Amino acid sequence: MQSLNLTDETFDVNQSGNYLLFMQSSLDGYSYAICDSVRKKCILLKHFNTGSHDWFDYNNSLKTILEGEEPLKLSYKSVHHILNRKEFTIVPEAFLPQNEQEFQLYYPDSINPGEILIKSAIDVSKSTVICPYPNFLADTLQRNIKNIKLSHHSLPFITYLIGESSRTLRHVFHMMIDNNYITIGVAHSGSLDFINSFQIQTTEDILYFLVSVLEKFRVSPSLAEVYSINNSSTADIHNKLQPYIGKVRNLKASQNMVYSYIFTEDILERFANMLNLYHCE
Repeated sequence: MQSLNLTDETFDVNQSGNYLLFMQSSLDGYSYAICDSVRKKCILLKHFNTGSHDWFDYNNSLKTILEGEEPLKLSYKSVHHILNRKEFTIVPEAFLPQNEQEFQLYYPDSINPGEILIKSAIDVSKSTVICPYPNFLADTLQRNIKNIKLSHHSLPFITYLIGESSRTLRHVFHMMIDNNYITIGVAHSGSLDFINSFQIQTTEDILYFLVSVLEKFRVSPSLAEVYSINNSSTADIHNKLQPYIGKVRNLKASQNMVYSYIFTEDILERFANMLNLYHCE
């Protein structure tokens, strides 16, 4: 993904108290957007390539980025950061443990040394997403960004999915494609029916998992309509899926706010999940 530096001329450092700051991290890069909560308008979007081999390498790149970005030193009305990685789990609100030490019992994989568990409430589904954060990455973000809320990419993904499903009587299928995993979610009439991430290496892997989920809900792949975000380095991946899936459409960024004229449609689609943090406010 190419680096981006898009700033609307109406961006005003003296109005940051009315602004929302959205950020996301993946091994490929760091992105952030600024939205004016008064005008309900996105006015800044930046992306920095890192091409990191691991989170230690990424953290070093992030420190340099944070030190050089003046907008990130301002105070904001709200600040959200999402981590793009495969591992997470969802715990229903009724089963959420009160003791912090019990959270590890609800996590399906072993926590690696140097990682901490982060939890975020998904209000629309009365559940909580729990995911591992590299401790040093959380520390870097919390030291440099005021009042930051840390979460997982599934938070806006699920919130937006459930909201869209409330508009129709059919099952709604959303997918987010990364370089080594995909996240597939299914919702119906405002209720989350399925969410999971799968390890992938090829387009055939994506097709296998997607068809498996569609068939689980008794939807013929040739008749299915799937909304997808492509965060991978394979630009034409939707076209490769098209012969086997009825319709593969680009998932849109939040329609509850407007966007500066400098943002093209393809840019908004690339950063749709981060921008859909707007629905988590």
